[in-house]
Amino acid sequence: SRIAQIAANDGPARLTMLCGGTLCEGWACYISSLAGSKGFLTPLESYAEISSHRRMAARAVVDIKLHCGLFTLEEAAAYYREHAMMSSEAAHGEAVKNSLFPGGAMMYLYGVEGIERLRDTVAEQQGDAFSLKRFHDEFLSYGTVPVARIAREMLDQS
Repeated sequence: SRIAQIAANDGPARLTMLCGGTLCEGWACYISSLAGSKGFLTPLESYAEISSHRRMAARAVVDIKLHCGLFTLEEAAAYYREHAMMSSEAAHGEAVKNSLFPGGAMMYLYGVEGIERLRDTVAEQQGDAFSLKRFHDEFLSYGTVPVARIAREMLDQS
């Protein structure tokens, strides 16, 4: 993919500027979670969604601890095995990936939580007039910028 090429050649700073970080990472995870909450997933898919969220949370923890010097690669892999139920090979690969892109794993969880927080705030402000479709249309109309920036824009308009 083009994003993978940029990451490989130009590093995570350019990738983050290109994608807006939390939006690129958070949107897909947000939509997956939303599908579950709206009843669109089978029981097996719901279980997979819960497992995915657990892995996303584990990635955020490892990301912070690894880059604060609180985890070695081996400790990060062990954390993944214990808390995200990853195989040894997958856990090691994920730990190595975390070591190469500081903050990258956190963007998934931070993005989802930011979108959910914004949606809940807008829904509370608009009350019965709130439309999930209208919220999503407006949210996506800002393009690939960080969720925090979109939130400032959307909340300033209300």
